[in-house]
Amino acid sequence: MHQMTQSQSDPEQLKREHLQLLKELRQRRMQRCRRFAGRYNASDAEKSKPAKLGQHPELHHHNSTTSNIPVAQILQKQLFINPSDCSECCCSDHDTEDEDDFSTGSVEQLLRKINSQLEADTAALVESTQAATKGVTTSAACDKKVMMRSRRTSAGGDNHRNGYSGTPDFENGVIVKQRKELQLLVSELRERDTELNELVNSHQKQLSNWEADRKRLIVLEEKLRQKDQELQEKNGQLKSAMSRLEESVKQSEERALQVQELQKQQDRLQDESAGLRGTCEELEDTNYQLDRRLRETSAQLVQVETRAGQLEQDVHTAAQNLHQLLHRLKASDTSRKELQSQQEEQRQENEQLRAEIRKLAGESRDLLRVNEKLQQQSEQLQKDCQLAAERERRKDELVQSQRLKQERTDAELQQLRGMYERMQMDLAALTTNLDTNRDGAAGGGTDGGALLEADLARWTGGSSRGGANGSAPAAHSGHYGNGNLPYYSSSLDKSVLYSKDLRDYASDLA
Repeated sequence: MHQMTQSQSDPEQLKREHLQLLKELRQRRMQRCRRFAGRYNASDAEKSKPAKLGQHPELHHHNSTTSNIPVAQILQKQLFINPSDCSECCCSDHDTEDEDDFSTGSVEQLLRKINSQLEADTAALVESTQAATKGVTTSAACDKKVMMRSRRTSAGGDNHRNGYSGTPDFENGVIVKQRKELQLLVSELRERDTELNELVNSHQKQLSNWEADRKRLIVLEEKLRQKDQELQEKNGQLKSAMSRLEESVKQSEERALQVQELQKQQDRLQDESAGLRGTCEELEDTNYQLDRRLRETSAQLVQVETRAGQLEQDVHTAAQNLHQLLHRLKASDTSRKELQSQQEEQRQENEQLRAEIRKLAGESRDLLRVNEKLQQQSEQLQKDCQLAAERERRKDELVQSQRLKQERTDAELQQLRGMYERMQMDLAALTTNLDTNRDGAAGGGTDGGALLEADLARWTGGSSRGGANGSAPAAHSGHYGNGNLPYYSSSLDKSVLYSKDLRDYASDLA
């Protein structure tokens, strides 16, 4: 709404501004016309002064007549300006008419009027300049005629000669003054033209701004209408949503009340069901007791019936012993009643004990199951712990045994290498000795036998040294004459057997 009021107030402000500008222009026109009239009156006053050298009576008459003419008529005669144009510059009625036209017309019409006025002013200025030049020429011709007449009439008078000599200076001064006034008028007209052009440009800019503002206002009005429509739609949607929300709130409140009522009914029904369960249990107990009594009575009835049959069969026989049996029967009845009462009490106690036993049995079964599960879990955990400890222990033993075996095998291998080297050396010596012995045996048998015995003693001594350095006993000997070789073979067999045992144990563990 604020934008609408601004859009409505903008054209009114523009109109007011244009009116103020027009008033200022007209005031400036009036001031310029007054200035021009004042200057022209001053020039007329200078012209009306009598010449120092002398005056012609016709010229004096002309000046006196021109001094009495008003300024507006002089302007009309000298510049050939239309009285309508002068009235436009001087009258205030035209201002009111222009104001009325501006108030009724549009801004474009006002600009057209300003342009037409400018064209009329320029045409009037051109005509005034032409008329001024014509007036100058006519005044010069008149002055020449006057000079000719004065030459003819004046024969020897000094006063006439002096007057005749003063006319050209006066004409030259008037022409110079008119030229100056024309130049001033042209400069004022140019200034007025520039000012009017500036005003036209400013008015055009204001019009373009006003058109842009008007278009912007139209766009904003359309947007505002769209926004109003959207707002109305949103208001309708919001009202419908509010009505739905109120209905949903009412429904939720009703449902909450229904839920509370249902909760109360449920609590009441639960209480009633608990009471009915208690009554049902009581009725079941009574029904069970009655059923049990019915079974007992039916069994007793069967027994009694069988007994009655027997009695009927034995009626004849029992009739004789009736009197004897009556007393016994009474005693048996009393004992039977006592036994029945005792039996009922015992039955009740038995039922209570059975119920307690059943409960205890169920609890004991549950406890036994839990205990069995816990025992199984504990046994399993113990077995797992034992197996883990056994695995770790056996792993450590295996690692230790392997380490010891590795050390033992390394030592035995070193001994075997030394023995092998010594054996190679001994074999080489023996081969040389055998060769020498064979040669000696061929030469003499006794020396060869002594050498062989010495070699054998040295061989046995070397073998005993090797046995003492080894881990096996020195007395053990084999095919090679060395005590350490059979021990090495036996240790290898033992390691092989031990490795087989380890593999079997690993497979059992797996």
